[in-house]
Amino acid sequence: LGAATTRFAQIDEGTRGIVVTQGAVEGVQEPGMFFRIFAPFTRIEVVNVRRQSRQITQNVASSDKQLYDIQIQVYYSRKTAPDALREMYGRIGVSDDQLNVQLDGFISEALKTASTQFTLDQALSDRGGFSQRIRQYLTTTPGEGQSAPVDQLYINLEAVKVIDINVGEQYAVLL
Repeated sequence: LGAATTRFAQIDEGTRGIVVTQGAVEGVQEPGMFFRIFAPFTRIEVVNVRRQSRQITQNVASSDKQLYDIQIQVYYSRKTAPDALREMYGRIGVSDDQLNVQLDGFISEALKTASTQFTLDQALSDRGGFSQRIRQYLTTTPGEGQSAPVDQLYINLEAVKVIDINVGEQYAVLL
């Protein structure tokens, strides 16, 4: 009976284990071994805290009403503080897929917002400024009593890069 109810888990570097007993978060396990005798209602949820990236391509409109495709890459990692991991587990779970769906939505909104603040010529010539505007949207609170997108997702935003801007054929002919 004791062997059947023993819980054992190896938490690798770059991950954390969330110890859940009867549905309640009991603690956070750092990398290493987790071993508990007689724990029939305990499970370990493994969370990836490594650096990850999302690449998004989206059609947007500039402030001068020009349509173009922009491709950006966002580098991020989950916050590793035990309190942040507990809250994250309760709100969005541990799945990278679930996190990415929500992050993609915030990135899409940031792209739409940033694109309307630049003309197409400005976007083409100042990719650093465009990246900075996207980063600003993701890291600042939208209003009083609201959290910034990165805080809602419990992530650290490491970098935002504009990879490519593709203009339409009509605009390319003018260049």
